[in-house]
Amino acid sequence: MFSRFSPANQYLRQAVVDQRHGSLQVLEIEGRTALLWPGYDLGLDTLALDMMHADFDLVTSLLGQPDIVHVASAAGPAGRGSAAEVLLIYQNAFAQCTSSSLMPRPYDVRGGWRATFASGVLEYAMRAGFTGQGLATLTEHTADGEKPIDLPTASPYEAMIDHILACLADRAGNRIEPASALPALELTLDVHGRLTQQAG
Repeated sequence: MFSRFSPANQYLRQAVVDQRHGSLQVLEIEGRTALLWPGYDLGLDTLALDMMHADFDLVTSLLGQPDIVHVASAAGPAGRGSAAEVLLIYQNAFAQCTSSSLMPRPYDVRGGWRATFASGVLEYAMRAGFTGQGLATLTEHTADGEKPIDLPTASPYEAMIDHILACLADRAGNRIEPASALPALELTLDVHGRLTQQAG
């Protein structure tokens, strides 16, 4: 749930709450990685749990549970690596979540999201290495042009720990209570089951 403390994700959540660019119509999330961790193959039997859960947490927090879920997948050679695309359909919006662990080793980790609203677009891109930390950009696109958004450099992991300590000291309301994780968990387990079946 540390992704809830990502500065880019927090900016997106606030833009949705404020209706800054109107209603959210399309959310496209993509994560791609090489197999950087020895012995960890990121096959179809783990992809949803290990690479897509945070994406589903972001989607369900913004759009709720989808009406229709479509899943497509591909397994890497000898079960090493995999890829999946999940299309989540809502009454007036859709989300597309794509994850792949089929990239060559020098590729490292890359990804991001694009949120299309009625009157604007927010686009986030990141690159990282073995630790998952690296360069990131957030750009706002409107009829007035393109504007880069300055993001705080704080680590989401550190921010989550600070939040937990603040909650224990009664200085903050809990933003990661278990009940808030249930919609994303339900979706993750649904997609995990489908990918496991497809892995056959």
